[in-house]
Amino acid sequence: MVNMVSPRASDRLKRLAPRCSVGLHLNLTEGLPVSDPRSIPSLVDGSGSFWGFEYFMARLLTGRLRGGDIFRELCAQVSKGISLFGRPLHADTHKHIHQLPAVLPHFIAAVRGAGINDARTLRQRLVASSVKRGCDLPVYVRRAVRRPLALLALPLKHWAHRRLRAACITTPDFLLSPFPRISAAEGREAARAWLRVLRALTGGLHEVNFHPGSNPSEYSLLLSPEFREALNTSRVVTVPFQVTA
Repeated sequence: MVNMVSPRASDRLKRLAPRCSVGLHLNLTEGLPVSDPRSIPSLVDGSGSFWGFEYFMARLLTGRLRGGDIFRELCAQVSKGISLFGRPLHADTHKHIHQLPAVLPHFIAAVRGAGINDARTLRQRLVASSVKRGCDLPVYVRRAVRRPLALLALPLKHWAHRRLRAACITTPDFLLSPFPRISAAEGREAARAWLRVLRALTGGLHEVNFHPGSNPSEYSLLLSPEFREALNTSRVVTVPFQVTA
């Protein structure tokens, strides 16, 4: 999120991981904007900070967010990202707000205008991940019982996926969403659950979402021999994000 990163941090990342695939995580809901707050009044509160996700959604649904403000701030963040990292390879948004019909056209215009033609996908593929008894229940039924609102959002995510591709923005085929969510703190049990998920895949290019920088347990899982063994025995080929181009 370029509104929360310093030039010193970006320089350090480029030194430590020169081959890292950098993407823009555009953000309209947390912290301070890149634009002058006075130029995007509908996106910020009296202190000049973003409203926060809940207030952002409330203002969006009541017609109090201006499309011009959204586009202006997205363009400002894209421009700052390019100045910090060169041309990023892909883009997405914090809290996936670009799936919203009022935001998606401005997201597409901002990233395409900067020559960014790749984005992370929103199109979820739910795969049963539990290794406990009862895991053979249909995964969508279980999802509906536990997280009904998340299930209702799936058609919107698929719609946004189609719109991105129609705008010639390349995305992976699916965002892999194990359900129930695998807790990396489970160690070997988590690795076995991931093996179940990976073996259930039927083809296509899947994006897997981890947050190892803020979740030490996920970091440990990704470096564990058990997880590597699960990858090696699942016939899944791991590739960098560049292959979506």
